[in-house]
This record gives sequence, C-alpha cells and structure tokens, in this order.
Amino acid sequence: MRRTQIVAGIAAALVTAYTAAAATPSIPHEALQGNDDGVLKPDVYRAIDKAYPNNTVEPAQVRGSINAWRALGSIVADDAQPWKLATPAVNTVDPVTTYTGRGTTASGRVTALALSPNCSTAHCVAFLGAAGGGVWRLDDPFGSPGSWKPVQSGLDSKAIGSIALDPNGRGDVIYAGTGEPNQSGDSEAGLGLYRSADGGKSWNLLPASVPFSEGLAIASVVVDPRDSNHIYFGTTLGVHGSAAAASGKRPPHTAPVGLFESRDGGATFNRLLVSQSSDPVFGGIVQIALDPTDPDTVYASAFGIGVLRSSKKLDGDTSFRTVFATGQPADAYNRLAIALNKLGKTTRVYVADSVDATSSSALYRVDDARVPASTLNAGNNEGWISLSSATNGDPGFASYGFCEGQCWYDIFVASPPGQPDTVWIGGSMNYDEIFGQQPKRSNGRAVMRSTDAGVHFTDMTNDSRNPSLGMHPDQHAIAIAPFNPGKALVGSDGGVVRLDGKFVDASATCAGRGLGATDLAECQSWLSSIPNRIDPLNTGLTTLQFQSVSLNPHDPRNSWQGGTQDNGTWSSNARLGKWFESVGGDGGQSGFDSANPSVRFHSYYGPQIDINFNGADPLGWTWISDPIAGSGEASQFYIPAIADPVV
Repeated sequence: MRRTQIVAGIAAALVTAYTAAAATPSIPHEALQGNDDGVLKPDVYRAIDKAYPNNTVEPAQVRGSINAWRALGSIVADDAQPWKLATPAVNTVDPVTTYTGRGTTASGRVTALALSPNCSTAHCVAFLGAAGGGVWRLDDPFGSPGSWKPVQSGLDSKAIGSIALDPNGRGDVIYAGTGEPNQSGDSEAGLGLYRSADGGKSWNLLPASVPFSEGLAIASVVVDPRDSNHIYFGTTLGVHGSAAAASGKRPPHTAPVGLFESRDGGATFNRLLVSQSSDPVFGGIVQIALDPTDPDTVYASAFGIGVLRSSKKLDGDTSFRTVFATGQPADAYNRLAIALNKLGKTTRVYVADSVDATSSSALYRVDDARVPASTLNAGNNEGWISLSSATNGDPGFASYGFCEGQCWYDIFVASPPGQPDTVWIGGSMNYDEIFGQQPKRSNGRAVMRSTDAGVHFTDMTNDSRNPSLGMHPDQHAIAIAPFNPGKALVGSDGGVVRLDGKFVDASATCAGRGLGATDLAECQSWLSSIPNRIDPLNTGLTTLQFQSVSLNPHDPRNSWQGGTQDNGTWSSNARLGKWFESVGGDGGQSGFDSANPSVRFHSYYGPQIDINFNGADPLGWTWISDPIAGSGEASQFYIPAIADPVV
C-alpha cells in the first residue's frame, strides 16, 4: 500500500474518531479547578489538551479512539512493521535492589487473581488481571508452571478490575470487569463487562453492561453457584485523565456507581444499588460476596459506607441494609474488604476496614451472620468482634494498621472455603519495622495469616531462606489453593509470588534484633510460622507500567532507561543482553548526560531525584534533591524532568 493511501486512510479514521467524540456535547466540567489564585494547575491543562474538544476524556471519545485504531490496523497492516517486545520475558531484579538481598523477578500491578473451578493437584489454571496489561493465564500454578500467556483477544480495555469464573462450569466461562478500582492516578476507567466462553482465548463485551459501567471501574463480579445465568457486578470510580483523577469527579455521561444484577446470562442488567451521593467515589461497590449457606443473601462492601446486605430470609425483604458501618463514614475513600465462610450451619464473616475509632485499619469478625441486620448493626456494629488493637503487646496489634493508611488502594481479606479459622489479610508494608524508626519486630507485615480466626497472626512477608525472598509492597489480590489452605498466589504492585504451603518457625532470629521485652515477644509470635519458601511467578508477565523512557543519545538503539510504577527505574543495554532494575521504589523520569552517558539521573515519586556517575550501577545512585524537596512548592506524583539535550 502506498504512503498516500495510508495518509488518506489515517485522515478518514481520525475524522471518524472525532465525529464519535464530538457527538457527545461538550459540558463544562466542574472538576477543572484551579489553584487558590485562580490559575489552572498544569495537570488540568494537560487533561484539557488530551480531552479536546471537551474538558475530560469521555466514553464517546474512548469509543472513537478504539474505532480509529481498528480502522488504522486494516489500513496499514500490509506496510507496518510489527512491534517487538523490547524487554525480556523475565524482568530481573538484582539482589542489591531488593530489601532482603535476594534477587527476584517483577511485573506490573496485579489487580485480580482467580483459579479454575475444582482446582486440584491434578489440574489447575490461574487467571490474572493487570492494571494496564489485560488478562493472563498460567497452567499448573501450584505445580511446575511455565510462562504466563496473554489471553485478551477482543478486550478493548486492558485495565482490568476483576475476574470471575463460572463456578458451575469447567473453567471455560470467564468474566472480566474492565476499569481498575484502586483509585490511583493511573487506575484507568474501563468499557464494561466482558465474557469469554473458551477459557480466555476470545472475549465479547456484554452490551447490557455498558450503560451502567462504561467509563467506570468494575471492581467485583460474582456468578451464582447454582445458576450460571445469575450474575452480579459492582462499579466504582475510574480515572479519565489527570483532571478527573485529581479532583475525584465523575466525568459527564457516566452512570452513578452501584451494584447490578442479571438473571439471563448478561443479556440484561438491573440496578440493585445506585449511589445518590454527589461524591462519585462514595458508595462505589468494591466487593460482592454470596452467603455460602444461602446464596440468595448478598453482601457488598461500599466505599465510605461499610458492608451492605440483602437477605429476604433474614430481614423479610430484599432491601439492602448496613450490617457493618465503616469507622469514619464521612470519608468517601474508606474501603472495606470482606470474606465469608461456612461455620457449621451458619456463616462467619470477616471485615477489614480502612479505619477504626483511632483512624487506622482494623479487622472484625462475626461468628453467626445468619441473624437480622439490626442484630449486627443497630448503629454501632454491636454484633461484631473487634480483632485489632492499637496497644503494642496485645495480640490484636498484629492486624492493626495493616494497610498503613492507604487501604483505599491496597487491601484484601480472604478465608479459604472449609477453613473458617484461617484468614489472610494484605495491604501496604510496614516500612518503619524494616528500615525506619520503629523496632524491627516484623518482616514488614505486608501479608499476615491467622489460623485461630484472626486472634493471632504470623508474618508471611519473607520466607525462611537466608537471604530471604521477600514480598513486594502493596498487596491487591490473593488466590488460595482449595486443596491446601497454606498454598497461595499473592498479587501486588510487583507482580505475583507463590507460597509453597509449608511453614517454618523463625522466631529465633528475633534475638539479634535488639528488641525490648514487649517487641521481642511480638516478634517471636509473628515469626513463629513464616513461609518455608516464596517464589516469584512472573515469567512471561510483561506488564511493567512504564511512566517514561529515556534514550542514550550516543546509543539510542541499544541503551535506554525507563521508570515504572512502584518497580523502580530499569536500564537496558541490548548489545550486552542486559535488562535489570537499576534502582527501586517508584520510577518516574530519567535521562542521560548529553556528553557522558555514564552520568544519568532518575526520579522516584514527587521531587525526589538521584544522579549516578557510574552508568546504571545499582550502588551508584546519589540523592541530589534537597533544594527541590525543601522548596515548599507543590509537585505531582511523577514530576516533569528531562536531561539537557545540549549541555
């Protein structure tokens, strides 16, 4: 195909995209707020540029861009050179870069994990949703897994918020909710609910889901274990460019967040709950769970509200009532996680809340949830047992503050079926107990496990080897093997790890940490049963979220750097076959000195910049940011910075 034909085709495709976008009226967007002096913020200017002619990236513009991309694909297919993966199938993290001193591998932020129905030692398949990388499949995840394979043909959005497999089938029918619900600046909005009937090989959008979910994030999908046609999904706010994200506003032409139900396999959906709040985050449905004793009883956790329940059998009608109220309901970003399990003839429920009376994350439990809603919450969560304590030395201190004030972003609680006394919690990492000013009484408490119904916990963060393999901070998802409640896949900002199901008493290592009596006792308790072995499971999972790329001006084809979300700045020398994480943390911008490429810089989040006079040597980075960090000026999460192209 000739260049003139390609150009003409591109022009036609862009007109199609513009027409699709312009068909939606441009509505002044109240999210475009300025500084106190009335001057628009830089991120707002950029959002306006990207959203032109509107003030925010709206669903119609997204549809237009998808249609244009498809049109371009058919136009340039004959002439186009195929894209090639510039990074390897295994992204290596040098031991020097990890906090434990053992090398590992990494991939991008994991948002969802699910196992095939009837997963067993003989046959099991894992499915993974990535923040920006679509859906992936791994065979034999608890045995001898090979490489993750992308299964996303037909998925127009690669921002995945949830994955659910039909529990009534063999693993062929899968649902993927698009749009990431984690409320970060790059938690992109989605396009609706997708369904695969062939194990993920191909996907189709369920059109009936679009009016309720386009431009939002589908945080949870559940299929009735008695009826494959009975489906629920819940929505939360999605990100539409910097302006919408920075001010937390829902763009025009998107539906209110809520809970939706289909009884005909997704052909139609009905509203069960719709938020009436002017705050678009408040009331977003984060998680849905069906009572294992009575699947007609439906639980839903909602941002800023708590846990809602509909049960005609227990409450006389199908209205949703608050059975657990979040500790500070005035904060729309209070997020909760729930786990249900059979306990004899009744149901046990665990709730992880963003805040308690002391404004820190905490865990709660009820042992008989098969009672009227008023028994569980008549205004003060009367029916619940508080399992967390702010008092250092109490058993409940282990689960106190487990997501470190960022539960809106990273939180989970899980209890494997048939094991109601086993409960796992995950959130942020307690950095201060590793590097900071607090006593080193734990291994970081990124993930904790209890086998006595949440009374005592042990730290799952590091394994028993020396040096140990440590989990990445910021936990989002867990999938526990149904045949062994100690085996689990855990998904975080750094990808996936697997626990082998064996546990070791490492309490003797506490003696050399210089702890006082109370902290020593806690350390010995928390490390009395740590994972025998944690293994990274990131082979093939090429989902690192690059924020920027910089090229060596002296060797741009072979040498480059790239900052990634919470996985540091990576460096490459293709000629030498090297690709590795040169420095950890959040990776923003980077650059090479124009005269000497051995002189480089990179940034973390905020105005935090390092320089290196020894290329990408992980030990060569030096902090240079005091003047910027101490200036008092506001900054973005990833600041703009470039290397001077001449000097």
